[in-house]
Amino acid sequence: MVQDIRRRRPPLASYLEQGAVTAAGTGQIQVGYPPAYEVMFNMINREDNRAFISRVATELMGHPVQVQFVMLDQATANITTLAQEFEAQAQETHRQEVASTMELPYIQDVLTHFGGEVVELHKPNPEE
Repeated sequence: MVQDIRRRRPPLASYLEQGAVTAAGTGQIQVGYPPAYEVMFNMINREDNRAFISRVATELMGHPVQVQFVMLDQATANITTLAQEFEAQAQETHRQEVASTMELPYIQDVLTHFGGEVVELHKPNPEE
């Protein structure tokens, strides 16, 4: 859902990423924001933004979904934000790509014949 919102309204996606899913059920998603992110909460919790996000969620899920935003108190504010989750996923994907690349026979041949080590892995850009 965040990726779809990012394509349509990038700033709104960045506000959404500063929260964390604190509850989810059939037809409802709750996103909580720690006190330090009050400005983001106020932006995302505007009626037009809530309606847009609920509409995107409904489109993607195929049934009505209500998205609710809540401000967390200090006791429950120690959350992992969506942005942190996405970063952790990206790092794990990169780690797996590096490990897979290092197992390729031609990479091993180059390292064996020429010595050295792989310092960086650059993925080709499909748009170039």
